[in-house]
Amino acid sequence: MKRRISICFACFLSLALLLSGCGSSGKMQNTTDIKEDLSGDIPASYTYDAALPAFAYEGAQKTSSETPDKPAENAAASGRKLVKTMSFSIETQDFEKSTADIAAMVSAMGGYIENASVSGNSYRKTDTRTASYVLRIPVSSLAEFEGKIGSTGNVTSRSEQVKDITLNYTDTASRLKSLETQRDTLIEMMAKAEKLEDLLTIQDHLAEIEYELENYASQLRLYDNQVEYSSVSIKLTEVKIYTEPVTEPETFSERIAAAFKEGLESTGEFFKDLAIFLAGSLPGLLIFAVIIIVIVLLVRKAIKKRRAVKAAAKTHQ
Repeated sequence: MKRRISICFACFLSLALLLSGCGSSGKMQNTTDIKEDLSGDIPASYTYDAALPAFAYEGAQKTSSETPDKPAENAAASGRKLVKTMSFSIETQDFEKSTADIAAMVSAMGGYIENASVSGNSYRKTDTRTASYVLRIPVSSLAEFEGKIGSTGNVTSRSEQVKDITLNYTDTASRLKSLETQRDTLIEMMAKAEKLEDLLTIQDHLAEIEYELENYASQLRLYDNQVEYSSVSIKLTEVKIYTEPVTEPETFSERIAAAFKEGLESTGEFFKDLAIFLAGSLPGLLIFAVIIIVIVLLVRKAIKKRRAVKAAAKTHQ
C-alpha cells in the first residue's frame, strides 16, 4: 500500500516539475517584456488589484485589430490599456509665476512632479532661464490640464502620443495567473510530502515561483501606473518677447509694416542690452580711463621737457 502511495506521489511531483519547467521557459520568452523601460514612481497610496482584466486574451487580440480611426474613448471603454504621453513648449515673461502656477496646477489635479530642473541666471537681465518638467497627471484630469496649461505662458508647440499595451498587459496577467496556480499546487504538495528530500525540493521550487510572481506583479503595477497617470513633458523658456503665431501670408504693405516694427523692436533691444553692458562694465571703464589720462599727461610732460631742452641748446649755440 505504501509503495503504491509512493508511486502516485512521484508521478504527481513529476507533473508539478513539468509545469514549472513550462513556466520557466515562459519567463525566458518574456524577458524583453519584463525589461521594458517603465519609468515613473508610484504614489505611496497606490494599491494593486491582482484580479485579471475583465476581457480574455483572445478578446484583447481581437480588440487590437480594430481600425485606428476609432476614437480613443471607445478603446478605453472596451478595456484596452492605453498609455498617453504629452509634451509642451511654453514661453513666459514671468518665470517665477509660471513655475509656481505649474506646481499648483499639478497638485490641484492629483498629480505629481516626477522630475524638474532649472537652468540659467536670474540676476543678469541678459540671461534667460529654462525649466524642464516631467509631470504625472491622472488621465481623468488630462483634458482639464491641457485646457489650463495655456494660462502659464505662450504655448509654442504641443504633441501627444498614445501607446496600446493591452496585449503585453494581458500576457503578463495570464502568466501571473498561471504562476499562482503552480504555487497553490506546490503548497498542496508540501502538505502531503513525507520525505525531507521531497519537501526541500518543493520548497526550492516554490521560492522560484514566488520570485517570478513578484516580478510579474511589479510589472502589472508599473503598467497600471502608466495607464492611470499620463506623462507630460514641459519645457518652459523665459523670453522678453513672445513668439507670434504663424499666420497666412500678408500683403506687401503689411509685410513692410511688420518688418519695420520688428526692426524697431530689435533696435530697442540692442540699445537696452548696450546700456546694461555699459552699466556692468562702468567700473572697469573708469579705471581704464584714469590710466589713459595718466599716460597722456606723462607723454605731454615728456614732450614739453624735450622741447625745452632743444630750445635751451639752440640758445647756447
